[in-house]
This record gives sequence, structure tokens and C-alpha cells, in this order.
Amino acid sequence: MYEKGVSNFGNYILSNLANKVNFSWNSLKLSNFIGKDKIMTTYNENSAAALLQNLNDWQYKDNGIEKGFKFKDFTQALGFIVKVGVLAEKMNHHPELFNVYNKVNIRLTTHDSGGVTDKDFELAQKIENLF
Repeated sequence: MYEKGVSNFGNYILSNLANKVNFSWNSLKLSNFIGKDKIMTTYNENSAAALLQNLNDWQYKDNGIEKGFKFKDFTQALGFIVKVGVLAEKMNHHPELFNVYNKVNIRLTTHDSGGVTDKDFELAQKIENLF
């Protein structure tokens, strides 16, 4: 009886907590974490090579693709970062961005899939179109 009472109390606490933070247990479906109902194929260095040929100076490194950009000054570099941020937000795919004065380094990887996916190549192409 004690265990049942503790269990019911625990469920009551969890349910109330979930309601207060607008959480639904249904949101834990696997499809919510893996590309909206599909598992994304990841590329390794060899399989990514053909797609990298379509991108100027992007390199495969440590399960991601990377490129460095150089601008006239900090203001131009920062403006580019903001444009990349807007693209990334629209795609719901967020790059790793690194900035030192007039240099911007971008790294793309799909963390949910543990490597490079089509989403990375799509965003890289859109970034190329900005530059």
C-alpha cells in the first residue's frame, strides 16, 4: 500500500509539473527528434566528397563540414553572421559560428544524426549564395 501511495503521489507531482511547464509526454515521440518522421542519412568523408565539389572551399572534418570566410572588417563579418543566422533559423538548422575580427568560420553538422546530412549541404549552399 505504501508503494502504491508513493507511486500515485509521484505521478500526481509529475503530471502537475508537466502541466505547469506546458509539457506533453507525447512530445517525446522518436519522430520529434529524428527529422520529422524520417531518419536522416549521414555522410562520411568519402560519401560527402561528391557533394563538397559543388561547394567552394568547404572541407569535411570530424563529422562536419567547415569553411572559413574573410571580410574587409568586423562590421562586414558580423553582418554576414546575422544573415547566416536568419537562414539557419528559417531552416531550423543551426551552425557553429566562430568570429575573430574580419574572419568567420562556420561548421555544419546535424547533431541529432551524429554527422553530416543533406540539411548541412543545403544550408552550406545557401550560405555560399550569401557570400
